[in-house]
Amino acid sequence: MKGVVVNLTVSTELGESCEGVGELREYGPLIRYSMSFGWLITALALATALLVIPVIHLITTWLLPIAGAVGFVSIIKTKATITKIKSDCPACKSAVLLRGGRDDHGLRESCDECNRPLIISRKT
Repeated sequence: MKGVVVNLTVSTELGESCEGVGELREYGPLIRYSMSFGWLITALALATALLVIPVIHLITTWLLPIAGAVGFVSIIKTKATITKIKSDCPACKSAVLLRGGRDDHGLRESCDECNRPLIISRKT
């Protein structure tokens, strides 16, 4: 799945901002539901397979179904992701490459050079 290049605003909590670009990937309902059910079925199958191992089954029989349910909900909610964010840090002006994440309310990462928190949002 190829992404679309989008313009972003990278800002600090103090109000400094600069422009950047990132790759937007949108996921349709069919892809989201198939990935989420795959995650849930894999977690339940692994929990069932590990039932026969003596000490491991004490943790995995309840942990894997919970992890499967959390992953299921998280994947269902992910409608779009922004990755490969290239910009300059508004505070120290050094070039940064940020990994991104789910595109909902604004991504939060930090600069590698000055460790200042950065807020990444799409330009409208």
